[in-house]
Amino acid sequence: MVRTPRARDMAATVELVLQSVNELSQPSGAFEPKRARQSFTLMGSDYVQFALLSQLCADISREAPTVTLNVRPANPDKVQAWMESGQVDLGIGYLPAPPEHLRARLLFGEDQVCIVRRGHPVLKREFTPELYGQLVHVAISPGGAGFYGARIDQELRSLGIRRRIGLTLPSFLAIPYVVASTDYVATVPMPIARYFSGMLPLVVLQAPVKLPAFEISMHWHERVHTDLGNVWLRQ
Repeated sequence: MVRTPRARDMAATVELVLQSVNELSQPSGAFEPKRARQSFTLMGSDYVQFALLSQLCADISREAPTVTLNVRPANPDKVQAWMESGQVDLGIGYLPAPPEHLRARLLFGEDQVCIVRRGHPVLKREFTPELYGQLVHVAISPGGAGFYGARIDQELRSLGIRRRIGLTLPSFLAIPYVVASTDYVATVPMPIARYFSGMLPLVVLQAPVKLPAFEISMHWHERVHTDLGNVWLRQ
């Protein structure tokens, strides 16, 4: 379906009206976590679940024991539709270009490092940008989103280097197991490298090129911006 010119003209005005109605429909007074029986649905990759969920659940169970959390895996193609329809209340992850009507707030950034198996031939050589590009890489693509490695490839292209992708995975947490038993290299957030290098025969290397921080943000739809429960959850 395609909006008519008249519908496009009306859209901004209608949006303001709906937002006002939404604000008026909110219950008066503050959100009371101790007595709330609300259910929230989050969206996030397995890395977000690994990095945040245990502490988040501990905080919620202490502050709001009757609040329920549901978690959906990251799906960038669906994020706007699911948030517009109310199927997702809050998204957490890396989303470089949030769709229209989504708000964002940066939570934290992590350094990115490389992991290889213990005994990998690369450990006997100088880890140069050229060597980094020649190795076979594991790429990450949760929900089929190809933008997770885009900034790495952009930095490499500025040096005239192109990396070779041997495997693409939807799961951050599967990467260390693959790397530990192959000659692949992977570039991952530091917490993953630190955690799994204590469990598996892995060596952590500083990337030979300057890499941007892996940034994790919250995303929510404009329609729940003033929702008292959503405001509490974001805080």
